[in-house]
Amino acid sequence: MIKETILATTLTALAYSAEPMQWSKEELFAIPQTFSDAGLEKYRVEGVRSFLLEGPKSADGKTTKVYVYYALPDGPAPEGGFPAVVLFHGGGGTAFASYVKSWAARGYAAITFDHYGQEPAFEIERPKRPVLKGSWQDIAGTFGEGNDAMRHLWVHNGVALAIRANTFLRQQKEINPDKIGLLGISWGSVMGSIACSLDHRFAFAALCYGCGNWDLGADGGFIKYAKDTFEPKYFMENLTVPTMWIAGTNDGAFEIAQWQKTYQQAPGTQGVALVVRLDHDHVGWDYLGLQRYVDSFCNKDTSLPRISGISVNGNRARAIVLDPGDGVKRAELIYSLDEKPGVKREWKTLPAEVKGNVVSAPIPAGAKAVYLNIYDRDYSGAWQWPASTDVVEL
Repeated sequence: MIKETILATTLTALAYSAEPMQWSKEELFAIPQTFSDAGLEKYRVEGVRSFLLEGPKSADGKTTKVYVYYALPDGPAPEGGFPAVVLFHGGGGTAFASYVKSWAARGYAAITFDHYGQEPAFEIERPKRPVLKGSWQDIAGTFGEGNDAMRHLWVHNGVALAIRANTFLRQQKEINPDKIGLLGISWGSVMGSIACSLDHRFAFAALCYGCGNWDLGADGGFIKYAKDTFEPKYFMENLTVPTMWIAGTNDGAFEIAQWQKTYQQAPGTQGVALVVRLDHDHVGWDYLGLQRYVDSFCNKDTSLPRISGISVNGNRARAIVLDPGDGVKRAELIYSLDEKPGVKREWKTLPAEVKGNVVSAPIPAGAKAVYLNIYDRDYSGAWQWPASTDVVEL
């Protein structure tokens, strides 16, 4: 969806285009300038660099800016440079300096930006924040997700900013350009999945919650955006970047049917983890399953296990272990007796049997939907991280 010429980014064109959203190569791949954060010193954080990054030009040709936090690990760069991550925050989020610091402490260069065009905040629970002077929102006017034109302009800029963050990292001598990934949360996964479909320089992606195919929803929050020109389903056939998808069975924003169809469309899908009643929050970058997936690309941990699609024969579900990871420790059948799909569906769990590379379990009478999970280690914290099959409606 990239055209050679710079497309007019007027609000009308973006909101009412008859074809999927498009960007020019200049908007996406220009080497961005950086600007001082002078006047915003109150947002500086020890151990983290803060500055303004150049975004796409506004409809009237003005330079736009976005607030950025950036950090490197301590010590000299290894041979080839540090691996790096672009942290793409979710709806209601901001450029969280704390996550940049935590990823730097784990050995990664990390960059994050406030894609709303606002000034950042230190707390996860944020008060209403000032608009950043010179940002896209400052130039375009008051933002609201319910405003079709502004929502499209927001996404148009957000996708471009993620790619510009990648370009910035690639210009830094301390960074290994072959080990730069994107980590998205919710809206950051929606926009991040599109960014990775357009920018194949990313080495990997890990996407929490966000997906497309919103027209498949029963009662999830994103059904209302199903006709938007940035619907991820238009872009997924070009998502060849190796990608892990994480979701919860009862996510109020993104439903299983939407999420499943999206990762099935993406050729780069390497693994999926569907966690029963996983919280939808800003803390996805802390998830140990996500961190392990990233580490596996940088020789810091073993690969996650992988499992085939699920098959149902009579009253038994079955799947094949494609990669045992550290060795499959246990498996589960997850099922629902509720007739109607949707975010309120109740899911129950039973142990499944593992024999060799075959996982199987009897399906309880009355089950209306099932899937299988396998686990190769026990994780500390609130959540365990499986490799999941598709969900099958019975």
